Amino acid sequence: MFNVVIGCVIVAFTTYLGYAVSKKYYFKRKFYQSFYDFNLIMKSEIAFGRNTVKSIIEKNDDGGEFYKKIKRYVENEKYERVDYFAESENDFVLNYYKTIGEGDAVSQTKFVDGADGRLKKYLEEACLNEKKYRTLYLKLGFMVGLIIMIIIL
Repeated sequence: MFNVVIGCVIVAFTTYLGYAVSKKYYFKRKFYQSFYDFNLIMKSEIAFGRNTVKSIIEKNDDGGEFYKKIKRYVENEKYERVDYFAESENDFVLNYYKTIGEGDAVSQTKFVDGADGRLKKYLEEACLNEKKYRTLYLKLGFMVGLIIMIIIL
């Protein structure tokens, strides 16, 4: 009886570990979704509005990690790297933060249009990886727990 209880605890623990490992794919997709949406907003603001970058951020803040990081950057110009990004992705985000709001409307429009394609690619890749790996790690954690439970029993 005691072995069954221990086995169930182990299955729950390993399933939770699988869930915890897979969360980075969710956060990465969420970051890129907010980033892509912000880029679309910037596109329309540059073309039609004359608001500052800070006011655009405050108006559209969804409370996610993207808006937290861009707010911190705008306030003190210190970029905090995203842990689950590759170096090239972090460099892209930093370059975007540095460039946005600088220069005239024409150069800003060109920059935002150029970033649009790359952001779309990153977002599609993040969505694909989330679909692939979130369930994989969850199932893998569950299966490892079951195997350990069988070995214990």
